[in-house]
Amino acid sequence: MCCTLWAGAADFGVELEKFPRWDNTFNLKTWSGYKDNVLLSHQRAADSPFVAGGLDVLLWRLPENGWECLLLGSGEYIRYVPGGRVDKEISALAQAQVKKDFGNEWKAGLSLEYIYFDQVFDDTLFERAPSAVQVQGNIFTLRPLLRHEWAPGFFTEGEVLLSRQDFRQIVDDEWQAGPKWTFGRNFGHNSEVSLAYQFVDRQFDTRPARDPGGEAIVGKSLEFFQQEFFLTWRQNWDNARRWRSITRLSLQRNDDNAGGYYDYYRARVSQQLRYVAKNWSVRAEAKFTRYQYAIQPVDPENLAHRRKTVFQANIRGERKLSKSVKLFAEYEHERAVSNLTVEAYRANTISGGIDWEF
Repeated sequence: MCCTLWAGAADFGVELEKFPRWDNTFNLKTWSGYKDNVLLSHQRAADSPFVAGGLDVLLWRLPENGWECLLLGSGEYIRYVPGGRVDKEISALAQAQVKKDFGNEWKAGLSLEYIYFDQVFDDTLFERAPSAVQVQGNIFTLRPLLRHEWAPGFFTEGEVLLSRQDFRQIVDDEWQAGPKWTFGRNFGHNSEVSLAYQFVDRQFDTRPARDPGGEAIVGKSLEFFQQEFFLTWRQNWDNARRWRSITRLSLQRNDDNAGGYYDYYRARVSQQLRYVAKNWSVRAEAKFTRYQYAIQPVDPENLAHRRKTVFQANIRGERKLSKSVKLFAEYEHERAVSNLTVEAYRANTISGGIDWEF
């Protein structure tokens, strides 16, 4: 949002040299709530109240000689009370972006990202006996990109992903690499529609590949080849951008490097709607994800192909008390339905807190 404001200032003839070279925003927040299924378990769901805190940091450098820099940081700590099989969840993100405008509608950029997490992880994608477990790990990501605006309102963008994921237990470490291509169009009220294709090669360090019957192949590490198409529509419905919506559709095909045991199709659709007034805002979002495996059976006695559907819904309200302080409340629902009984679950989370910008 700050980048848009600066660009608008330049367009209207504001003397940018009068602004500070660096713009910054800090948000400190704390909240509490209740979750009725902390481990996303099919049976013996463990519920718990929790308290939490977080910090968001944004640093943005005023564009100079075509260069633009952006630094982002975010961290959250959730403590479950009194604490049981899961006593806490932690996440942290640090991201640095640099972009260069070469003129003639060409831009290049580079993004570096680090993520730390200590969270409950649904490992049903890999395990023959699926389960949700708490996992610690680190993700390092590099993304160079090149963008060209080749006609008024139209753009193309190429990006390359290189990522390393290190897990401290249970889940296998992996490399991810591949290109992404996006074609899009900007139109009224700063809205945008885009179509993208991405290919990702995922190479696991030690997780074994499996034959069509699910038996491990000795000496052969698992590798995925993932192809995905995305359609994204971001719409601001009025000049004041009070009503906003984001629609996302995607279709992914996953192929393994062995007998196809892990081959699947994944379809996903999500819809977000937001209303922003002077002192309050409401955001609602729903997401459906469907997995359909090509040959993997439910179990040796049930040869029906494994399938799973996940539904997630979220509604959040915010109310400003002053220029820098606001209250917020949020409700989340998540449900997984599957013909493999052990991976079905239902979870609800309700929370509320305060956010202070300084």
